[in-house]
Amino acid sequence: MKIINMINNFYRNILLIKYRVFISSFMMYIGSIYLAKVNANSFTTKTNISIFDIVCDVYKKGGIVGQFRYVFPIIPLFAFILISILDLDNKTMWLVRYNSRKNIWNRQVVYTIYLAFIFSILIIFGGYLVSGILIGSFNNKWISSDGFIYILMGKPNNWSEIANSFATYKILFFTFTSNFLGLCAIGLSVCTFKTFLKNQYVVIMLTISLFASVLFDNLSIELKQMTISLENWINPKTIVINDVYLILLIIMFYMLGSWITNKKDIVVKI
Repeated sequence: MKIINMINNFYRNILLIKYRVFISSFMMYIGSIYLAKVNANSFTTKTNISIFDIVCDVYKKGGIVGQFRYVFPIIPLFAFILISILDLDNKTMWLVRYNSRKNIWNRQVVYTIYLAFIFSILIIFGGYLVSGILIGSFNNKWISSDGFIYILMGKPNNWSEIANSFATYKILFFTFTSNFLGLCAIGLSVCTFKTFLKNQYVVIMLTISLFASVLFDNLSIELKQMTISLENWINPKTIVINDVYLILLIIMFYMLGSWITNKKDIVVKI
């Protein structure tokens, strides 16, 4: 099946569950921004707060793309919509030959990537826009010594050199890339486990893994790697390393899901 047909099927499924998509997206948007604003209000130096202090995970893991916002509401709602799309896509299925099974798995992969892209646009660029409106300014104070991040880093002497890493386009690019790759990895893990587990068990596994990732950094498979913390901004190479790791994880889940799909009796849309 061609990519364009898969995308058309994705849109068709989205339209059929439009109320679930709308309610989930609304909850994710309002919940993430509200909780991020609450986190920003807890900052000790409120006069120095700028837009990326709300968007990014630099203080108490509470930014719009902070670990706590990923645990709730972003990742659960992403998984909910993806599972809803996959279930709807499976309703009109019938048993197929072995050589047709690859198309079934590829269709799920395309759905995951496309949904992750849409979510990333809404979260990163939408969050950037709404945060600027809430604060009343789109000024990036991270590049100056007036910003809160300068204080968090202990007012380093080589600030002019460090500040080069905080250009607006760099922050948006890296946060978007890490968010997109992380959601793709999580989505493909959901698709993979869904091939041999019921939905409730997939949700339980995802929930346990998310909370374990927050409580124990060493147990993080995806959450910590897709979140850019202050330590990552200080050492940008770690962001690239985490993104490469997420790409490898995506490839692993793709191959594993493809292998499982080819080993079991499955169905395809007619």
